[in-house]
Amino acid sequence: MGKTYHIITIGCQMNVSDSERIASYLESRGFANEPDRNKAGLVILNTCGVRQSAENRIYGLIPEIKKKNPRAKIILTGCLAERKDVKKRLSAVVDIWLLIKNLPDLYRELHLAKKQAVKKDYLDIIPKVNSDFSVFIPIGNGCDNFCSYCKVPMVRGRSRSK
Repeated sequence: MGKTYHIITIGCQMNVSDSERIASYLESRGFANEPDRNKAGLVILNTCGVRQSAENRIYGLIPEIKKKNPRAKIILTGCLAERKDVKKRLSAVVDIWLLIKNLPDLYRELHLAKKQAVKKDYLDIIPKVNSDFSVFIPIGNGCDNFCSYCKVPMVRGRSRSK
């Protein structure tokens, strides 16, 4: 596996911010961004589980990436990473299911580190910002309301503020 990565972000501003943290985390460990997903050693899909159209998109996208880049490790994170139905449907093409809160453990998940990293909050990872004039700054994460139509509390956990 080459030490290159490509991130595909589907979803909200929080996913954009999380993808910037993923990029920072990987680059601090010697990975380089690869603009072509068909040449990257890691392809990370940061997913949205709120809109059905965003969810449907990954069902075609991930198998297509795996077909064109069979040596890539596919990592699925974001709102769909914990859903059993998604895991069942994509188990043959996703290599690592990563809850975003477990980002500090990714290097070990890739079998590149022998011991457990010191556990820290993934929000403490300084993001790699791609803009010279704007940035998403999460001041809260999660939710305590458990509305019947929303997955945020199950995916991101209880509300936490910085």
